[in-house]
Amino acid sequence: MLKALAAFVGYRSTEWLNVGCFFGLFVEVLVIPNSATFQYMSGSGRSYGLAIIFLLTSYLRALALILNGRSYYYGPYLRAIGALVGAVLWTLLSVSLARIIFDHQYLSEPISIPIYVALALSELLTVYRAAGDVMPGRGDHGRKSA
Repeated sequence: MLKALAAFVGYRSTEWLNVGCFFGLFVEVLVIPNSATFQYMSGSGRSYGLAIIFLLTSYLRALALILNGRSYYYGPYLRAIGALVGAVLWTLLSVSLARIIFDHQYLSEPISIPIYVALALSELLTVYRAAGDVMPGRGDHGRKSA
């Protein structure tokens, strides 16, 4: 089963990992809606809008990855757009957590800032790789070059 999963995921494992992370954030917001982590992102303190954003991002990224294998034209564009949205969301989460450090109401520092920054950087790498699948001379997306 793991071999089949590895064959399905291929070298897009970091992208599938980000899909899983966004789905996990969706579940976290539903379970802990008033979490301090999302306080500065949601603005009003209501995180259900964020839950929908995380769910849609997760779903659309998974759809883009599936379509990428079926469409050499639209797939890389959708992957790049999804990764760019992901990079923005990871960056917003990092900034939101960094703001908590300066809020004296919370006693502990959020240790996940470096993780969110690393995820944002991996998303930017995905944008670059997806662009390589589209631009002539930068990638061949599994096709033979002439």
